[in-house]
Amino acid sequence: MKYSSLLFGIVLLLSTLPSFLVNDWNYISTKDGIDIYSKHDVEDRNWTKLVATINAKPAEVMTYASDVTKFNEWIYACSEAKILDKGENTSVYYYVTDLPFPLTDRDAVIKREVFQSGTNSYTSRSTLTTRHSVASKLVRLEGFEAIWFFDALPNAKTKLTYELFANPGGNIPTWVAEKFSSNGPFRSMQNLKAHFE
Repeated sequence: MKYSSLLFGIVLLLSTLPSFLVNDWNYISTKDGIDIYSKHDVEDRNWTKLVATINAKPAEVMTYASDVTKFNEWIYACSEAKILDKGENTSVYYYVTDLPFPLTDRDAVIKREVFQSGTNSYTSRSTLTTRHSVASKLVRLEGFEAIWFFDALPNAKTKLTYELFANPGGNIPTWVAEKFSSNGPFRSMQNLKAHFE
């Protein structure tokens, strides 16, 4: 009886986990010291995961990566980013992604939460929010979720893991959609990695 109750509890827990924790990642390749993975979650959303070693401590990497005023330095195709609201561990910002002509740029209002997940480790999660109304003639992202894991490594380095799902919305070519789901995140990780080298 005790064991069946425990088994039931485990099954129940697994069934309520967020979709990004349930399905296994598929290794794609390693480029420029960045491991690339992909998967489809239980909602058939296409996720990308990137893993790299950064030559800085987790707090340094997390601080730089969380600074909205620096986004255009390293986030691929970021043409505008500004803070709308900021708390101790939470921020809300407006973000614009530049798309090639004649496509319409995409924008979003995103909430980011940062957690200290260990003595020298941090996690941040970013999702779309309607908390702030921002008028725009651009096309709003229809889906977005990003999770960052900043884990301490020896010699003051960081294992950085970036998991991302993005739905640009609207009718756009496949190659542009892939810019959101794979190429864009990879180029961003390259730029972030290079910043600390």
